[in-house]
Amino acid sequence: MKPFVNAKTIWINDFDTPNMYVDAKDKFVYSGGGALLRIAADSHYAVYVNGEYIYASQFPDDEKLRIYDEIDITAFVKAGENALNITAYCTLTDSSVYRRGKPYVIYEVFGGETSIAASGKDTKIRKNPNYKSGEADLITGQMGYTFSFDASKEETAFACSFETGDEYAFSKRPVKMCVMGERAPARLISQGVFVSPQKADTLGKKMQFAYLSYRERSDMGDRAETAPVFPEKGGICFRNEDGDGMYFIFDLGRNEVGLPDIEFTVPSKTKVMIGWGEHLDDQRVRAYVGTRNFASEFIAKPGKNRFFHPLRRIGARYIEIHAETSEIEIQYVGVKPVAYPLESDAQMLLSDQLHQKIYDVCKRTLIMCMHEHYEDCPWREQALYAMDSRNQMLAGYYVFGEYEFARASLRLLARSLREDGLLELCAPARVPVDIPSFSMMYIVALWEYLLYSGDEAFVKEVLPVAETLVSKALEHVEDNGLVRKYTGEGMWNFYEWTENLDGHHKDGTEGTGDRYDAPLSAFIFLMITRMSLIY
Repeated sequence: MKPFVNAKTIWINDFDTPNMYVDAKDKFVYSGGGALLRIAADSHYAVYVNGEYIYASQFPDDEKLRIYDEIDITAFVKAGENALNITAYCTLTDSSVYRRGKPYVIYEVFGGETSIAASGKDTKIRKNPNYKSGEADLITGQMGYTFSFDASKEETAFACSFETGDEYAFSKRPVKMCVMGERAPARLISQGVFVSPQKADTLGKKMQFAYLSYRERSDMGDRAETAPVFPEKGGICFRNEDGDGMYFIFDLGRNEVGLPDIEFTVPSKTKVMIGWGEHLDDQRVRAYVGTRNFASEFIAKPGKNRFFHPLRRIGARYIEIHAETSEIEIQYVGVKPVAYPLESDAQMLLSDQLHQKIYDVCKRTLIMCMHEHYEDCPWREQALYAMDSRNQMLAGYYVFGEYEFARASLRLLARSLREDGLLELCAPARVPVDIPSFSMMYIVALWEYLLYSGDEAFVKEVLPVAETLVSKALEHVEDNGLVRKYTGEGMWNFYEWTENLDGHHKDGTEGTGDRYDAPLSAFIFLMITRMSLIY
């Protein structure tokens, strides 16, 4: 079935600006029969119906096969005219989670079987006036750009959209859509004043190197005897005239993965920086780590502000804000957790409390690394690796009995096959380095998927990729039965994060083939024995 009947891919007439935020709006008349929205974008989208947030995501894809989402919006529409608003985002810069394509968004609304709204040349569209588009600080090279939002900016006019003229093959999302929860409770654990560093050229540096001076809450207008927990309906007001503004650190109580969400009131236009991290080893959130910026920026307008950013998940236990104001009333600072909906969840009951705690923590960690595909780390990368995901899949078979999610990750990896017979380091992505041993582990993961799921049809589907991986790897086996290390641009002979196995040798052989690595031979052995088991 063709998912889009009347819809065309659209964008503003600017296909070269990276980190671009675009708004599209439409109206449709609903008369019953159920309302369904189909939508896709390069690289993300957020949908609102009648002003209510519905969903934000985009299953990672590439130009050879685009993925669309199908969203039941019946509960959000009314008889008669309805408003549809979409914020589309295109990073347009290769990373570990995105393979550069061409910006577009496409959507179509169906009332029953009838198309009642579709993207096209008459769709009203504009560059978003609040989000900062263009080059920006990178959160990490793996994840891409951070975000800056200015709520004080005035509205700008919409114009007719530009049809891109591109025709894509579309396929429906291969896994379930994620579910967003309520605001995670956030406990205020530290507060005070800050002075901005004079020489800091990124958001992360501005937060990391700011001078912090602790203050008792009672000295800032809060008389509570215990640390307040947010969300706080009435809000808690803080005042201080010292420094360049006030800082606050919030503890979510445990690591969470979700969409950043803050709500507060200020008397005048105020710059607020938001940092996130997993520990407070620096007596603050580590917002800057060697070129990485775990920080974003929000410019508040006078009065009440709510900033909910649906286009970027963050992984964090602690959230820190720096507000350049002498007065602020805080209602909430934290995240709305986002998780993959699992149909089954093994509740293993162990007699030893320590073993039970280890099991529970490990299971929750695995869940936090599941969204569109398996992720190696929800804080700094959120990327799909063949090695990391193999371990996650194997654990998931036991804990969740879940095969659909693993299959989608294996298919994504298979689609990243390169001309040299290796998989891209991450999928779908274009990464300047590659780890040969990870491609070999793909065969191990494929065999284990077959062993536990019994899904021969899928394995046959990707068998040509598996055969290419094996045949190309065997070309590297020399007459002595050993494998000389891989050479060439971007080749990283990595096996483990430990000395002499991390690919950063000091023996003068890097960049040459003058070395045999025992692990590499072992990986090829694993690859060919598992391939024989698949056959």
